[in-house]
Amino acid sequence: MCNFRLSFSDDFSGMEVAPPGYSPVKLTLGSFSERMFSDQSVWSVADYRLHWRDTAKYCVENKQNVIFCSSLSKATADLWVAVYGGETVKFYSVMTKVSRLVVDQTMISPKASFSDFLGEPSTNWSCWEVPTAYLECFADLA
Repeated sequence: MCNFRLSFSDDFSGMEVAPPGYSPVKLTLGSFSERMFSDQSVWSVADYRLHWRDTAKYCVENKQNVIFCSSLSKATADLWVAVYGGETVKFYSVMTKVSRLVVDQTMISPKASFSDFLGEPSTNWSCWEVPTAYLECFADLA
């Protein structure tokens, strides 16, 4: 099993019930995992799954920084900005306005350059680093 995934379920033990229009989701980045709710007003569960698989594949095949989205509404987005570094990929958690993004079906990119969008990550930012092989496994490229 890959140590990189976004899992949807109706039953995550110990998690509160999702509000209407949201689905419970578990994000796994290596040894880190987080449970949250994913807004279903713009994308369905199938859209999120396709987005994560296509984005992981794009990141690995093109050796590019990408944006993974865990919750997308008409106004805001909960993102995981992935900075490709060869053998590893660093993930930064970012919440932003949708107006700063280009959403093309299930692919997301910043309207500005990646460096302008992300800015200069500081030592205070939360960062998770995972082997690129985890993304390859998730995208069925391994």
